[in-house]
Amino acid sequence: MDAEMDLDGLQMADEPCISRSDHATLKRHAFTILVIEDNPDLRGFIREGLGHFNVIEAADGEQGLLMVGEHLPDLIISDVLMPGKNGFELCRIVKAEEATSHIPVLLLTALGAVEHQRAGVDCGADDYMVKPFNLNILVGKVSNILTARARYREMLLKGVSEPGDESRVVKNAFIEQAEQLILRHLAQTGFGVEDLGRALHMSRSTLYRKISSFTGVSPVEFVRRVRLRKSCELLKQRPDLSIGEVA
Repeated sequence: MDAEMDLDGLQMADEPCISRSDHATLKRHAFTILVIEDNPDLRGFIREGLGHFNVIEAADGEQGLLMVGEHLPDLIISDVLMPGKNGFELCRIVKAEEATSHIPVLLLTALGAVEHQRAGVDCGADDYMVKPFNLNILVGKVSNILTARARYREMLLKGVSEPGDESRVVKNAFIEQAEQLILRHLAQTGFGVEDLGRALHMSRSTLYRKISSFTGVSPVEFVRRVRLRKSCELLKQRPDLSIGEVA
């Protein structure tokens, strides 16, 4: 365990090197980062460096998994060597669950050997940093991951909302499945969030967090946008139809 790790080797960050466009992109999205680390000083060090994000904390893998399920964060930063479940196990569980598989995981460890880095890749981790690390580099990695996520979210929402744009967006399997279910029940005006959740085998709260994580809007708004896009497409294809007929 590295709970007693000396923090002197860690380098404090200057102002993170984030471009103005990336900064503007990140400001449009209220991202939540879960930091899982058994060393309270290191947790505080990371929290301060990520001060412009919403940061929540867990002291070990077990607590971390509970918070993942409760909050569905946009990014997980986890230590590897912790009491109970280690970071590799936690990452493997997060990536195996349908409700959490989309969450990026960045692992931190004092284990620099190639086999340990390989273990991080094998468990599905999105990135990996060896301690001691430069906080500026960590913040840069986090910003890059979340900026890419924000831009994908905006493209995805545009594809869901605007006729003709959906073919240019590579959708993930979950959003594709949700969209197809809504379109399949288009004639049922009463088909709503509860029905969508049942069809996807998800609770209302999990559905809310997962759809909002991918698109930035609530499931109610997501359903409305998919329906509206399809209505616009039908009006273009069939100009003889009235708005009331396609609503």
